Amino acid sequence: MIESVESIYFFIEIENMNLIEFTMGTGILIILTLIALPILLWIAALVHCLKSDFENDGKIIWILVIVFLPILGSILYLLIGRNQKISLTKS
Repeated sequence: MIESVESIYFFIEIENMNLIEFTMGTGILIILTLIALPILLWIAALVHCLKSDFENDGKIIWILVIVFLPILGSILYLLIGRNQKISLTKS
C-alpha cells in the first residue's frame, strides 16, 4: 500500500514538473517574441530609411523619429515614410 501511494505521488510530481517546464518554456518563447519583433521592426525601418532617398531633410527627420520613438516611429515610417521617398524613374 505504501509503495503504491509513493508511486502515485511520484507520478503526480512528474506531471506537475512537466506542466511547470511547459509553462516556463512557453513564457520564455512569448517574452522572446515580444522583445525580438520590435527590435527587428526597428532595425528594418532604420535600414530601409538609411538606404532610401528623400526630398530636403526628410531622411534626417525620419531617422530621428525612428531612433527616438523606436516602436511607434518604426510603424509610422513603414506606413507613411516609405511612400514619401523619391522614386527613381528610368527615362
